[in-house]
Amino acid sequence: MFPLALAFLGAPASAQDYQEQAEAMMDFDFDAAEARLKQSRRAAPVAAAPAPEAYDEYGTPEPPPPPPARLPLEANSTLSGVVVHRDRAVVTRFRELELAKGAHTVTFEGLPLGIDPQGLTATLSGGQAHIVSVELLSGAGKVLDTDRIEAVREQAEDVVQQLGDVRDRLEALLAQRQYLRSAMNPSNASESVGVAQVRQGLQFVAESEERIAEALREQQDRAEKLAKELEPLMIKLDDPLATGQPVRIDVEADKAGKVRVQLQYTVLGAGWTPSYSARLDPATCRVELEMFGVVQQTSGEDWADADIALSTATPTARDGVPTLVPWTLGRSGGVGVLGALDLGSGATTEAPPAQTGTGGVVDAQLDARLEGHGAVVLGIVGKRTIRGDGSPQRLPVGTQTLEGTLALASVPKLAPEVQRRAIVRYDGALPLLPGPASSFVGRDYVGTRPVAAVLPGETLELGFGVDDRFRVTRQLVERQRERAGRKATRYTFRFRLVVSNRGAEAATVALTDQLPRSEDAGIDVRTLDVSGGDVEAEDGSVTWKLTVPAQGTASRELAFAVTVPDELAWLAQDFENLY
Repeated sequence: MFPLALAFLGAPASAQDYQEQAEAMMDFDFDAAEARLKQSRRAAPVAAAPAPEAYDEYGTPEPPPPPPARLPLEANSTLSGVVVHRDRAVVTRFRELELAKGAHTVTFEGLPLGIDPQGLTATLSGGQAHIVSVELLSGAGKVLDTDRIEAVREQAEDVVQQLGDVRDRLEALLAQRQYLRSAMNPSNASESVGVAQVRQGLQFVAESEERIAEALREQQDRAEKLAKELEPLMIKLDDPLATGQPVRIDVEADKAGKVRVQLQYTVLGAGWTPSYSARLDPATCRVELEMFGVVQQTSGEDWADADIALSTATPTARDGVPTLVPWTLGRSGGVGVLGALDLGSGATTEAPPAQTGTGGVVDAQLDARLEGHGAVVLGIVGKRTIRGDGSPQRLPVGTQTLEGTLALASVPKLAPEVQRRAIVRYDGALPLLPGPASSFVGRDYVGTRPVAAVLPGETLELGFGVDDRFRVTRQLVERQRERAGRKATRYTFRFRLVVSNRGAEAATVALTDQLPRSEDAGIDVRTLDVSGGDVEAEDGSVTWKLTVPAQGTASRELAFAVTVPDELAWLAQDFENLY
């Protein structure tokens, strides 16, 4: 402390010096702040929203993606409800006002920037009044001088005044410190002053310097906090869209009274997707199917404690029925031939033929209400809060218990395993939309698979993973190569498909394999043996219904010959290297 007491003997001594030093310590420009506050009082009309410039493939205008709001949205209205569509949402808000007779302007502030200007609707309830016009306002021009903005301006002016008080306090502390340091100047000391008095004076100055330094730090911290508090207020005064989009509604009241003004708008950046949990009881072959709606939205507007409904409709601005263009089919190239012949590769093949479902819905407990006309609207029970930051929220729709047939199927060429499928004739009250389904067998999770779109009366197939009671093998038991005349080579292949059942009961497994198909007149493909399987001529798939005894095995064989002309040497080489 002692060296600090004798330092900075040349510090500024004028009031102007103290003010400049105080403002430097605060790092705050008072002149700029006062100029911004003065400018904010010169309000100008806010221009109408610009016309969209983007167009979809049908020539329909699409609004450009909006920039995010600089500050959290500050709505001056009450959220009533939200209907979430697959690719957007329709939000309803209201304000209750006491209006005198005559013309009035009601402004809804703090709305999302992604509002579709074509989807605005305003209605009135209560009182004797009518809507004159509804206008979406943009960020062109100055901030409208509403009551809320005036309150913000008063708050900003108060913060600037507090910053001025901090500056005055800093000036006083700096003056005190300069006085102490001047008093300790050796030229001002008397020759009769003793050592003890000097020590006492130094100790006093050191303690005073410490108190002043602490007070200076406190004032600097206060100035920093006030500056942070002031900045969002200034942004609100400078930027019309800083806290959201405004919508202006002109109302004509025929008679004084209380009126509820309701605004409905469509917001982009929102949507929902179906999600399912399917739980199979292997003892009864019943499936408990739970449906959820996963809602996500990035509008920046939090839907707090709102009535949420999920709609299966996809709104579109498309005008008229689209026109079909001619559908022309052509021959596939040599790659298709090679893909069909490449029996040892991971080439895809068709799944086993779809089966007709049995049974149906034996119990249904819908958490959501069924509403709407045409498209299904699922009214979620209770108030919900959906954040506007894109975080997903999973809302329960309902649970249905399905009874059907358990089917076992395998495509050993691609996967040496037997898959379980539940096949149900679906007759539920609401359609199933495509979405992921988490599958369980009893309590065991077996994977996530997609559910296709299913309407009531159609067949629903649900996958339940691999049945570990079975083992499947596909063996190449014969391969021959021989000349077929002078200009061709014949390749013969025979495969044996074996299914082993380690369970306590016999089971039927649908096996699927494939025969190669020729698209070239010079390539000859002959079927030699399919062991009674059903051959699909169009794609060459072969399907067997194989009954496998308990603790036993069952097998089938597939054999074919392919004759390749020598001029297709590249294809012959593929067969040479195939197995």
